[in-house]
Amino acid sequence: MSRLPDLHSISAGLKALLTWETHDGIEQCRQSLGGHGYSRFNGLCDMFNDFAVNCTWEGDNTVLIQQTARYLMKCAKSLAQGKKLTGKSVVYLNNWKRYLKNRFEIKTVSDILNIDNILYFLRFRSASLILDVSKRMTLLSKTMDSATAWNECQIDLIKAAKAHCYTYCAEVFSNVIKNCNKEDVKSVLTDLFYLYGLTNIQSDISVFFSFDLLNGKQYSLIKKAIRLQLKVIRKNAVALVDSFGWSDYVINSPFGRYDGDIYSHYMRAVKATPGCQERVPYYNEILKPFFKKTNI
Repeated sequence: MSRLPDLHSISAGLKALLTWETHDGIEQCRQSLGGHGYSRFNGLCDMFNDFAVNCTWEGDNTVLIQQTARYLMKCAKSLAQGKKLTGKSVVYLNNWKRYLKNRFEIKTVSDILNIDNILYFLRFRSASLILDVSKRMTLLSKTMDSATAWNECQIDLIKAAKAHCYTYCAEVFSNVIKNCNKEDVKSVLTDLFYLYGLTNIQSDISVFFSFDLLNGKQYSLIKKAIRLQLKVIRKNAVALVDSFGWSDYVINSPFGRYDGDIYSHYMRAVKATPGCQERVPYYNEILKPFFKKTNI
């Protein structure tokens, strides 16, 4: 029973974070198809519409992730009282002083292409945001009721909760890599971890700047490391996607064919659509006269 608060907190946060991420990921995939992203035959349009509801049902994400934030505020209060945290998802916060005081400095690209170093940056971000908003809440609570103080800090609370969930995902990811016995698989997963961690840092670079952990030169090294990882991962991109094992029946899209034969399947799907090769009912009345005009 003592583990339930931590379990509830991370479950609520992950539901919100991962459905947001998936929703945005589907749209990125659609746009990656270029002009074909406009076609409903790509399958991603329907997938996007079908998935969007996940961000609001079974608990609206913005509400759900505040449950994670409430738990984190309780954890911050416990830390301020000198207590040790035992929850699996927040145990890293016990070392918050080390994250904030023993600053890690990036000097080369190899410094950042390291699992433990990336975890340090993600933990630093989480700890900084959580403790910062906790202090602000404490100050505001002296002049207003707790509900009003919460609303005043809501944006920062959600940002801190999201950072915490990203850190948890990275920690789970790193444990999978460490326990992997197949060196070839381990190597590919490590490259993915680097890209996941670095893009996460890059997307929130303002936080690292505001807490004086990174500067412009170091940010340039992070961007360089991301470009290098993209080149490495691109070689395995198709195999990584295929590793999920989704069948053509489930994907239901000519653009996601297992055999890579896109256009013949695309044309076949178009021709199989009822009425696609027939003139529309309003052709004679509207379109035919328009086509016959000479002074358009």
